Amino acid sequence: MLNFTDYICYEYLKKTNWNVHNLYCNLTQTADNILRFDIPSGINCQLSSLTTPNFVSKCEISAMPILNGSLSYIYSNVNLENAKIDPLTELQKFYEGYKHVDVPFIHYPREFEDFNLPKKSTLLYGCIFLPSKKLDAIFARRLSPWSLFSVLATNEIDDPHGGTMCFQWQHDTGKRSLELMYETTEAMIGLRALWNLNLEEDHMQKMNETIGTTSNMRWSLGFETYYGILTKCAGASLGMRLHSGPSHLYSPFILTCTLNPIVGHITSTFSTAEPHVKAFSAQYDFNIYSYESKLQIGAELWRGKFFSRAGDERNGSKIQSCTSVLKSVLSTTGEISLLWQARIRNFLLTLGTTAHITKIDPLYFGIHLEYSN
Repeated sequence: MLNFTDYICYEYLKKTNWNVHNLYCNLTQTADNILRFDIPSGINCQLSSLTTPNFVSKCEISAMPILNGSLSYIYSNVNLENAKIDPLTELQKFYEGYKHVDVPFIHYPREFEDFNLPKKSTLLYGCIFLPSKKLDAIFARRLSPWSLFSVLATNEIDDPHGGTMCFQWQHDTGKRSLELMYETTEAMIGLRALWNLNLEEDHMQKMNETIGTTSNMRWSLGFETYYGILTKCAGASLGMRLHSGPSHLYSPFILTCTLNPIVGHITSTFSTAEPHVKAFSAQYDFNIYSYESKLQIGAELWRGKFFSRAGDERNGSKIQSCTSVLKSVLSTTGEISLLWQARIRNFLLTLGTTAHITKIDPLYFGIHLEYSN
């Protein structure tokens, strides 16, 4: 589940029309959200507040096994008042579950003016962890309607390198996206690219949907490569994504396949969902050199309630709001994980456990409680 600060950062990107799905680094995001979730460690309590439309503060305290905490702040010159929480805010806005791929957005020169956005939309984030005194910071700025520049930094007292910084530049034209990255610890340089093969067809779909001459599928191809100057290590991967289009008649789905040619690792995923009801995802890993394989299966079950907004009581109109979700993941290695998350007014409650059915290991259990306004 997204905490409140992650939710604010996501709303910043959404408000500035930045499509996070049109990036190679998020090629398998939906499958990762369903199959990989963190079980709370011990007992956590978090308080967050959107004090002004441009400023967010958060305080977190964790106990068991040790007592620690953090204090963080976010500032943005973009008006984020719409991100303020009310009792009808859907749980899915905070939830990293099934996220269907958005239609690529074609940016244009006067985009910021038309959406009443600052020309240099900026977000600043800072967090200090106690008692370790670790510092995290993020600087993000929209340089143009087509590009996003960000700097991620972390500093620990015991770090012999004196801290780590990562510089990222992302360029998205809708048809294709490009990512450049530089990391200071290993002097690593990275490059990612993603192409949408039938984007023009999607933009003509409204004109031709009555004729039925267009495809309901969309293809994306991409690659990643990186090289560490200090470590002399290199890596590369190739990826493909097929997902249903907006006029698909049945349940939406996302199919991905990635290949790491250096280590011979192939990963394929399939995800589908019935919105606000259930979701399913499966991942199969195979190594062509060692013949090792692994299968993971995950599912989500949602529960919702119907509410009436203020002023709608007379006409009787109601909306459905998801209030809780149950997640489960099972793998061929014998590991099973369960997670239950619920939204109770301004509170977000998470209960999770994990166990290994083939080993005599103690049951792992955690609770996380978050309050936001």
